[in-house]
Amino acid sequence: MLKTIRNWYSGEVKVHQNVVGIYTKRHWTAKVARHMVTFYLKNWQWLWSTFFIIIGLYFGYIKLAD
Repeated sequence: MLKTIRNWYSGEVKVHQNVVGIYTKRHWTAKVARHMVTFYLKNWQWLWSTFFIIIGLYFGYIKLAD
């Protein structure tokens, strides 16, 4: 199953017959997944910081609501 996911994520390599060149054809869901991974890798510090701030605010709200 891991091999299937790896093949889906990396796409299918195709060779142009008329023009010399190689390109990779990916499924649209693999493109979306690649964009999400790229976004996470570029912004992971902000994402984790925001997550912990939201959790902290939630716990603060729960504590004050009691």
